[in-house]
Amino acid sequence: MGPPLPVKNLLKSLPVLLLAACSTPDRSPSQPPEVPAASTVPPLNTPNSDSCHAFLRQTIRISFRDHYDVRSDGGYFFYARTYSLDADIVAKLAPPDSADPAIRPAVFLNTPPAVLREFRQQILTLDTAAQRRFAWQPKLLGQFVFVRSTADTLSPARARQVQFITPAQRQEISAAIAEWNRGPQQDRFVSYASLPLFSASGRYVLIVRGQAQQSIGWDSIFIYERTAQGWKIIDSGQISTI
Repeated sequence: MGPPLPVKNLLKSLPVLLLAACSTPDRSPSQPPEVPAASTVPPLNTPNSDSCHAFLRQTIRISFRDHYDVRSDGGYFFYARTYSLDADIVAKLAPPDSADPAIRPAVFLNTPPAVLREFRQQILTLDTAAQRRFAWQPKLLGQFVFVRSTADTLSPARARQVQFITPAQRQEISAAIAEWNRGPQQDRFVSYASLPLFSASGRYVLIVRGQAQQSIGWDSIFIYERTAQGWKIIDSGQISTI
């Protein structure tokens, strides 16, 4: 289970390397200067807000029912914070013949192995502090009422702030907000997503999508491929289920 608030989604920080300075004997003027060794620490992968929002806008209504038995493809409520990409997702992307018995990888049949390795490396070098700070922006994504928690009480005025919708949809959102405030917290149904990761070629994208109802829900890794007709889901791997 991996919703950002009620279930498994504790952010895991990368180890911090403390480099201690030490003194060395004075060098002889005749000795050539030392050449610093190449850094073996990969640069951190920092999310690009515009690219993340653009991808989700383009794909948010693509149905994933063919890839997962879900309650629905959407809903009007969306977590503002992202699902955290972490070591658990890296393990799911491991080769099926992984020698580590503790790893239970998902099976991705249509994604090139080199692309899966690239996504694993991206997650391992993802700037966790930037991931923790990232929040979906209503003016860039729209269509949803963004919430921090199923404990939120929502103002009816939030319906007027949702963008890129029809008047009929705005009425539906107003009714949904009233039902959210009136009903029990355990019935509040919220969608969520991780940051999308783009392959170097720009042809493939990995993202975690899910839906939660307080302490239960489902989520999966989805891999999209860019085609002439637009983005298409080509693979999925289950993380948790209701």
